[in-house]
Amino acid sequence: MMRKSLFVLFLSMGLLYACQPDDTLSSSEKVKGELTEEVQQFFNGVTEENGVYLYHDEKNDSMLVYLNGHQIKQGDPAYHFSNFDVKAEGDQLYLSYETDTTTDYSSDIENQRFYEVNLDKGYDTIKLFNNGDETAFHAISGNLE
Repeated sequence: MMRKSLFVLFLSMGLLYACQPDDTLSSSEKVKGELTEEVQQFFNGVTEENGVYLYHDEKNDSMLVYLNGHQIKQGDPAYHFSNFDVKAEGDQLYLSYETDTTTDYSSDIENQRFYEVNLDKGYDTIKLFNNGDETAFHAISGNLE
């Protein structure tokens, strides 16, 4: 009888744990084709201007970040992006990335990158950093509820 009770208790705890929502702050790189049509429409509308763009997806408790260095003028350096990271302190969210340049246009550079940030809660402030320096988003949109 005791074994059966313990088994039921552990089974119940396992089910409760498995059904808990994923409430950890995380980020992952995405391929453009993995983004919803709504998000792709926003990003397609801003692809002609280099910069950092934010789409806030309240329906999925996430944000999508588009790092765009796609527009390269002959003679100007080409931008590429790396080391995207997300951290939080209290009610402030910190997004950071690194930018580097090259004049080797033949190299396979990462000049367009998409990241999804899965939120663990709501934040009052979002701060963006490029190579350690605070910067701003070029445009922000979303499906705010």
